[in-house]
Amino acid sequence: MPTYINLAKYPQGMLDIIESVCETRQPATIAYNSTKEAKAERFRFYGLIRALGANTHSLAEKASRLSFELTGTDPKAPNVLKIGFPSGTASDDFYAAIAAKLEEDHKGGVL
Repeated sequence: MPTYINLAKYPQGMLDIIESVCETRQPATIAYNSTKEAKAERFRFYGLIRALGANTHSLAEKASRLSFELTGTDPKAPNVLKIGFPSGTASDDFYAAIAAKLEEDHKGGVL
């Protein structure tokens, strides 16, 4: 995994993809020529997520929840990288509703 936290060392297109997925909440799929290339790019995306957090970027929190899945027509040689948010569960929705209610009460001066 890349260990540098300088955002300038990552291609701008990678950040654009992360931003697009975070804003639209729609998954992105990227096809590569080989499994080796797909795996390498997946690790570069992990490095970018780490760099966003280290630089306290505005996308850091949302991007940290993204999942990176390798898929493809051949299960033994996946060459497609799918980037998106994991599917939510009922408990996630429950806790999100509680957090929203607490935030609302806090703004209203109830707490």
